[in-house]
Amino acid sequence: MRTFLLLVFLLLLSLPEKGMANNPVVQQSSATSTPINLTSAQTEVLREQLVEVRIQLGRLDEQLKLQQIQGSDVKALQSAQQGLKTQLANLQTQFTEQEKNHNTRINGFDSRTSDLKDSISWWFSLLALFITLIGVVVYKQSKKEALNVAEEKMDTFIEKHTEQIIDKAKNVVEARLKKADLSVAELKEYIEEARQLIQAKQQEIDEAFENVQQSIVEKTEPDPESLRIIERSTRTVSKEQATVKELFKLASVSYGKKDYQQALELFNKAIAAAKNQDVDDVLFARVLLNKAFTLHKLKKPENEIETYNTLISRFKSSKSASTDELVSIAMFNKGVTLGELKLSAEAIDTYQQLITRFENSNNEEVLQQVAMAMFNKGVAQGQLEMHEREMDTYDALITRFENSDDEEILQRVAMAMFNKGVAQGQLEMHEQAIDTYDALITRFDNSDNEEILQRVAMAMLNKGITQGQREIHKQEMETYDALITRFDNSDNEEILQQIAMAMLNKGITQGQLEMHEREMETYDALITRFGNSNNEDIQLRVVKAMCNKGVAQGRLNMHEQEIDTYEQLISRFDNSDNEEILQRVAMAMLNKGITQGQREMHEQAIDTYDALITRFESSDDEEVLQRVAMAMFNKGITQGQLEMHEQAIDTYDALITRFESSDDEEVLQRVAMAMFNKGITQGQLEMHEQKIDTYDALITRFDNSDNEEVLQRVAMAMLNKGITQGQLKMHEQEIDTYEQLISRFDNSDNEEILQRVAMAMLNKGITQGQLEMYEQAIDTYEQLISRFGNSNNKEVLHQVAMAMFNKGVAQGRLKMHEQAIDTYGALITRFDNSDNEEILHQTAMAMLNKGITQGQLEMHEQAIDTYEQLITRFDNSDNKEILQQTAMAMLNKGITQGQLEMHEQAIDTYDALITRFDNSDNKEVLQQTAMAMLNKGITQGQLKMHEQEIDTYEQLISRFDNSDNEEILQRVAMAMLNKGVAQGQLEMHEQEIDTYDALITRFESSDNEEIKLRVASAKSNKGVALGRLGKLDAAIQSFDLLFAQYKDSQNEQIKSVLANVLANAAEMALLHEPPEQVRERIERAQHYITNKQHLAVLAFIQYLLDDVSIASVFTAITATPTDAELTWQFAEIRTYLEQFEGEKQSHIQAVVAFFEQHQDVKTLAAALGLGDSDDAA
Repeated sequence: MRTFLLLVFLLLLSLPEKGMANNPVVQQSSATSTPINLTSAQTEVLREQLVEVRIQLGRLDEQLKLQQIQGSDVKALQSAQQGLKTQLANLQTQFTEQEKNHNTRINGFDSRTSDLKDSISWWFSLLALFITLIGVVVYKQSKKEALNVAEEKMDTFIEKHTEQIIDKAKNVVEARLKKADLSVAELKEYIEEARQLIQAKQQEIDEAFENVQQSIVEKTEPDPESLRIIERSTRTVSKEQATVKELFKLASVSYGKKDYQQALELFNKAIAAAKNQDVDDVLFARVLLNKAFTLHKLKKPENEIETYNTLISRFKSSKSASTDELVSIAMFNKGVTLGELKLSAEAIDTYQQLITRFENSNNEEVLQQVAMAMFNKGVAQGQLEMHEREMDTYDALITRFENSDDEEILQRVAMAMFNKGVAQGQLEMHEQAIDTYDALITRFDNSDNEEILQRVAMAMLNKGITQGQREIHKQEMETYDALITRFDNSDNEEILQQIAMAMLNKGITQGQLEMHEREMETYDALITRFGNSNNEDIQLRVVKAMCNKGVAQGRLNMHEQEIDTYEQLISRFDNSDNEEILQRVAMAMLNKGITQGQREMHEQAIDTYDALITRFESSDDEEVLQRVAMAMFNKGITQGQLEMHEQAIDTYDALITRFESSDDEEVLQRVAMAMFNKGITQGQLEMHEQKIDTYDALITRFDNSDNEEVLQRVAMAMLNKGITQGQLKMHEQEIDTYEQLISRFDNSDNEEILQRVAMAMLNKGITQGQLEMYEQAIDTYEQLISRFGNSNNKEVLHQVAMAMFNKGVAQGRLKMHEQAIDTYGALITRFDNSDNEEILHQTAMAMLNKGITQGQLEMHEQAIDTYEQLITRFDNSDNKEILQQTAMAMLNKGITQGQLEMHEQAIDTYDALITRFDNSDNKEVLQQTAMAMLNKGITQGQLKMHEQEIDTYEQLISRFDNSDNEEILQRVAMAMLNKGVAQGQLEMHEQEIDTYDALITRFESSDNEEIKLRVASAKSNKGVALGRLGKLDAAIQSFDLLFAQYKDSQNEQIKSVLANVLANAAEMALLHEPPEQVRERIERAQHYITNKQHLAVLAFIQYLLDDVSIASVFTAITATPTDAELTWQFAEIRTYLEQFEGEKQSHIQAVVAFFEQHQDVKTLAAALGLGDSDDAA
């Protein structure tokens, strides 16, 4: 023992004063510890290794810090870290062995060393153990050599120096242990820091990788920083020697950088490498899934689906939750891709496989895929219009997951409930749809999940829309209000869109209910609430609200405010780049122009249209271009209203040139309308040939169109072309055009076009009638009646009624009166109960013409019945044209009664007409009233009721003297003339003359031929009246002046009056002028007169002058037509006639009796003693 202590002391003295070793020494372990023998050189090496470890740790620390800035090679640091960990482990092993040997040896020390043991720390014990181990090694090596010497001297040395040895050893050990303790603690601190840094960096890499993977699965853009982290961590990886995981990371980086082809190659390398590496299932499944996603990006759906199938097949029997999650994602995405390929049935099968396989899973991530699959399955069924099955699928999803607490799954539940309501609406199950929306709202109204609340808001909106479809508008508006109130404070953009839509819809509904003031208030609230929003969808609702507000103001005739609203909209949104908003800007500009036109601000309207055209002419948005085309069209119309016809044609031409090649149906409608209006405008300028050319261009351009609106213009152009040809007297071409129209469109089912076909057939018949082709006209009318007789279109039926009426007229022209009566009867039967005013007008005309035709056939009683039917049927009508027929029927009834000598009844009929229509403001009706009053007076005259007759004429004159209607004034003139005649019959010759003078004064300057005749007759009758008053000079002078005034007239009736005047003048001249002058008058009259009765009178006057024989007079008399009415009277020269005697007197009496008593020629011949009248002739 003494020897051992001495050796320990010597060894402690020989230990170096510096550090501990760095590099650990690897030793073999065994069942028992083997002492380590260290020389001084070995101890120095150990010390240097420990120093080197410290240095390397310092460098490692610096490298790790630098790596955070420069992105150095993490993998290299990890390798260095692993090396240091190995060295540290070896050192710890050595120190442990030393401690064990030290404890073994220290137990054999003298009790005096126990104080030293108790005073040192754990690191001191470790060092003591190390030293002890060294001592043991040295001891064994020198045991044989030093044994004898130690034995001899040990006792003496120990006895003398025991205390010093122990103190020295204690001090040395304590010092060395302190240094070792500091070095080891520092080493462990550095190693721990390195471990933490490397662990943090690895965690950062792992998190970045998972972030990128999540974005790939969710098909969103990966975080750029995460991509950079992964890329730095794989920078030194060799693609040829990389592991599957490293290739996976490399591929993910390429995918994130959108280098999908490179990503696909790397995923394929990873799959190939997996065959030679031990790769866990999750990693391999993720590689396959990511490869499929990459194929999706490369638009290789067949390969994508094949990859999904590989993944699904590979792990179909897996029980791993992690692989189940990946398989479910693959199955779901496979279904999505099949849907994108329009393979909806296959997609539904895939979703069902996913549901069947995983619906009982406990994995929330997997159940999310199940819920999504059920939802998508329902959507796919809806796309296939399998709406009942779609709703069953949604119900299954709702039932399965309604009570889930997973937010993602609950989103699908809410979406399913919403889509179910939509599907019910498509099936017109509106009540059920409302119930479904209510269920969604009730279930999720208190949710704090934004996605779910979006569906709640959408459900409330759709509920309101559905209520509107059911026309329960009060509840609809209440629903919109509930949505607005519920979510008014939300800051979720999607929800705010629903609020804006609800406010817009509420306003629209108020407009439909004509609650326009409230409508505008709602729009104002929307504009105020969302006017400053940056959300384009919301801004679209704002601009629609402003546009609708303007329309509402227009309906309330608030046109100034309407224009202001449009201008605000235009100013606010003119610079928007949103197409839908710009559509409303264009609409506002168009509406502004229309409103200006309604206010007759035509110049401003044109300016507005020009502004719209300039602003949007170059747009490629179809909706906007529609407004441009409408603006150009409206501009042309406005120019036409300002009679700027040439400019209007230029505008139409500009529209046609700009849009003729468009393929937009709405725009082409405007082109066709512009061409049509151009033709009409050319017609207004009497450019009829150009007008026909324009219609031909329209017909050629659009004849093969399948757009109904455009074809309507084609049909109208063909019709107008025919009408124009008729105006140019090109009747054969006109008929050809009508036949082309009929042939082209006869089989159309468009009501507007069929109206044109019917009009063409009617016009064709009318034209044939104008050409006196009555048989062909009747055939055309019959074709029209046969083709359209059962139509339900009122306009077409109007053409049918007109065709039936015109057919009756044509039959009348052909003297087919019985057939005409049948045709009129068929028209009356067919349309008597119609509620169409124009058709009833034709019915009334048919009844009138039927009565007239019956009168022509002398079926007077039947005619009166027909007139009475018309009067009874339409007496209460307020249609002016029909009332004209009623008035004419009453007039004709009176005339017919007069023909039947039912004079009192005729007067009653005329009175009824006068009473019924005297206060009418219809000029046509007043004409009949005036005629009735005139005929009443004439009838009273026939009944010798001359005083009443005169009263009636005076009523007529008083009532209508100031009229400006030529037809009525003719009746006034006739009444004045007849009044004078009646006064003459009552021998009231002064009053008679006054009446004639009044007529002459009133109508002398008239250029109406009928009235001129009455004036001439009045002057003639005035002369007669003067003669009867014995004022022969005045009478003859009146006759001469009358002849001089009218001798050049070509009016046959006036010529007849002049003939009467010349004969009367010659007759009166017998009493006042010498025979020679009388003979001159007779000669002049004979040269002018062609009327046989007047020539016979002149011959009689010549007989009185002894210029001709009685036989010549008889010959002249027999030349008078037997049906001619004898009107001549000899009252003025009766005294003159009485002076003759004998045979001549008897001859004179016989002739006078013939004229005044209307005797026949045989009686006259017998009285003249001329024997048989035929012989005498």
